[in-house]
Amino acid sequence: MPGTDLRPTKRMGRGSAYGKIILLGEHAVVHGRPALGAALSEGVSAFAMRSGRADSQLSVPSWGLQVRAEGARQSDRAFGALLQALNVRNERIDIVGEPQIPAGAGLGASAALAVAVARAVADLCASSLTPAEASAAAFASETLLHGRASGLDNELAARGGVLLFQRDQPLRAVRASTTFRFIIGDSGSKGATLETVQKVAALHRGRRAEVEQRFDEIAGLVEAGTGALVRGERAELGELMTENHAILRWLDVSNFTLDKMVDAALEAGALGAKLTGGGGGGSVIALVDGEGTSVAEAWGAAGHTCLTTEIRGSGLNILPS
Repeated sequence: MPGTDLRPTKRMGRGSAYGKIILLGEHAVVHGRPALGAALSEGVSAFAMRSGRADSQLSVPSWGLQVRAEGARQSDRAFGALLQALNVRNERIDIVGEPQIPAGAGLGASAALAVAVARAVADLCASSLTPAEASAAAFASETLLHGRASGLDNELAARGGVLLFQRDQPLRAVRASTTFRFIIGDSGSKGATLETVQKVAALHRGRRAEVEQRFDEIAGLVEAGTGALVRGERAELGELMTENHAILRWLDVSNFTLDKMVDAALEAGALGAKLTGGGGGGSVIALVDGEGTSVAEAWGAAGHTCLTTEIRGSGLNILPS
């Protein structure tokens, strides 16, 4: 973080950050296991300006979001924590977010917004943040929003690429040896990360040995999946994704619609499919061999909007629709 208080010196600051999908490992990563995630080529942009208001404000018109740094809501407090992490004191700033990804879809929108805001504020103050600094500022916000954030979303939002993440361990950048194509399908209902994280924590308290075993199983899937990605083994990674979804169902963070989408993708020829993100809603990702048209058509016929993405080397790019 900047060592001195940040003060606006420019007319406008700009910042941007990446969205993400989690290939393997959500929820277990909150409890110290590894996870494998990939940053989307699109995410959120933010613009910061000096304000004459009595309080700093953040608005995202397309999400219907407006928060105040000194407000009492959870979202207000998260925004205030972000500014505090940046050492913004006694300054009033207006920030507008322009997302390229939907909120509540399991695509890391809140972390991308936080990183973009951090960068826009720093730029307004003629400063800049390292990826580690931007990630740390966003984590202060994510912790308040999600209760017990893992740190994966903000790292992907700030750094991009494909990352093997484990709390308190060095980040590992992962490079795929061939192209992996994914179809992302929006279930139409927003995810509920705070609620699902709390649900898994409660299950962990009540059935610790069983849940620890499931977390260890997920860790094994992450290790195997990272190797499959590096070697270019599409079928193997797909099978591991489907196994991961089965464990997430056991943890009760999936729902009928997400399960139905997974089943429909597999029936349409997907190599594997799973929910991505916190669950309780949000999106499903399906790994496909070829164009993936049949999966997109199956989901589209059920009313789900889709994106097509590809991991090529160390990046995940959204393809034109």
